[in-house]
Amino acid sequence: MWSKNFPQTFDNKRLCCKSGEFQKKSLGDLFTRCSNDPYFTKNLKIEYDLENGFKNYHGQEALSHYHEAAYDAHMTAYVFAHIVKLRMLQGAQSDQTPCDLNSTFAKQYMN
Repeated sequence: MWSKNFPQTFDNKRLCCKSGEFQKKSLGDLFTRCSNDPYFTKNLKIEYDLENGFKNYHGQEALSHYHEAAYDAHMTAYVFAHIVKLRMLQGAQSDQTPCDLNSTFAKQYMN
């Protein structure tokens, strides 16, 4: 049923494993690395709309939200964005862009 409703689902853990950049692969460890390591932060800057009150997931406020469903979703998306950007920069050997969901590059990370 999942495949019928979501035919193109990416696997974050598989992306992280294939990147060769991570020793620890829990969501918390991946998020910490992507948000603190200059190797990742120099390639992609994610900004929070602090002026309009969206500060729960930014800075020290974020630590109190671990394991909330919305925060786990936020961490997953954050890691996904950084890993995809990294894989794009690593120059995957493909005649199609990594963002093309029909490319060989993209299909290797789908369930």
